[in-house]
Amino acid sequence: MSAERRDTAPKLFTQVNIHFVVSGEDLDQEIVARVTADSLEKYCSVCLMLGKGVEMTHSWEIRTE
Repeated sequence: MSAERRDTAPKLFTQVNIHFVVSGEDLDQEIVARVTADSLEKYCSVCLMLGKGVEMTHSWEIRTE
């Protein structure tokens, strides 16, 4: 996770990016993209609350190690 905050008090978060690392073999990139997006946009209550006043983004990568 990475985030940016305002420079002045109260130093509220203005932007948050959650980065997913998914490991496995033969993973479908489209499915990983959909599942990671759904986890934030539909199922994460914290992201849903913060998303009203904070720019929420996500990123992901697949590791096959």
